Amino acid sequence: MKKYFSILISGAIAVSCHHKSIEHKQFTVNYPKTEKVNQVDDYFGTKVEDPYRWLEDDTATKVKAWVDTENKVTQDYLSQIPFKNRIHQRLEEIWNYPKYSSLFKKGNNLFYYKNDGLQNQSVLYKQANGKDEAFLNPNDFSKDGTVALGGTSFSKDKKLMSYTLAAAGSDWQTMFVKEIESGKVLSDTIRWIKFGGGSWYKDGFFYSGYEKPDEKKMYSNASVGQMVFYHKLGTPQSADKLIYKDDNHPKRYYLPYVSDDEK
Repeated sequence: MKKYFSILISGAIAVSCHHKSIEHKQFTVNYPKTEKVNQVDDYFGTKVEDPYRWLEDDTATKVKAWVDTENKVTQDYLSQIPFKNRIHQRLEEIWNYPKYSSLFKKGNNLFYYKNDGLQNQSVLYKQANGKDEAFLNPNDFSKDGTVALGGTSFSKDKKLMSYTLAAAGSDWQTMFVKEIESGKVLSDTIRWIKFGGGSWYKDGFFYSGYEKPDEKKMYSNASVGQMVFYHKLGTPQSADKLIYKDDNHPKRYYLPYVSDDEK
């Protein structure tokens, strides 16, 4: 399959305010042929064809090869755009300024998020006695900046904070616990969490999690069988107490919260 794209280049585009001579270039894009399969579903007597069903198996070798081919077509096309670098430079100029969140108070400390301008992830800062320090910097957890900070939750005495990290945009998160004053990360590590963080209660916290998935299919399998657990500080995840599960409704999610009176 072939498609033809005509690109009109003018200084009027947001790349530059200067008038430039108009250029006209025609690109030829050769899309790879996508295989069709004989897949028909019967929904209460209505037959629906789904010839591209095979592409839903995102871990299959054939699908990976198809994605690689499609990406090559895309990159080959984008690389030919003569004003691509100017767009990149202009957007970088526009985005490159410090960004701050509003302050929030926990115990005797103030916290806020800050991005210097071009950081992949905003940094959580702590302010105490007029001094600011980077309390949690997600950019330190991966070279490409694709590990993001999820939810945070503070213990009732405001001495500890639980937080979750997610890699590469995945719903899967891992929870950690950090001391507020010392900044020390404790040994408590909770894996296989989705859609929620910790809710503190006495000497631990409640959270919603799943059984360990098949790691080969962990990014494509359906999210079923979420359960509520209680984790006691200083103990391994394997010792966490199962609080609630509902085998009759495996697709339901649970967000446990402890009331202010802890009842």
